[in-house]
Amino acid sequence: MSTPKNHHFVPKMLTKRFVDNDGWLHYYDKSWHKFMIKKRRPSGVFYEPDLYNRPSRNEKHDVSIELMFGRLEKRANPIIDKIVS
Repeated sequence: MSTPKNHHFVPKMLTKRFVDNDGWLHYYDKSWHKFMIKKRRPSGVFYEPDLYNRPSRNEKHDVSIELMFGRLEKRANPIIDKIVS
């Protein structure tokens, strides 16, 4: 298994529910100096590289927090599916 790099602070399990018919998520990027709506796939928005990684003594990143969030999302996703339907 590869080490997770891009950690979403808004989970993909939520953003995927707001895509258009072609799978694009439309969002406002406030880092631009002019009003601009952009579109991207859910995997490409609302993330920071290594957001939940903690450096360890051997210079490898401890990804346990990101993996824990992944397990939580996997368990929560069916519940949210029921709420949405």
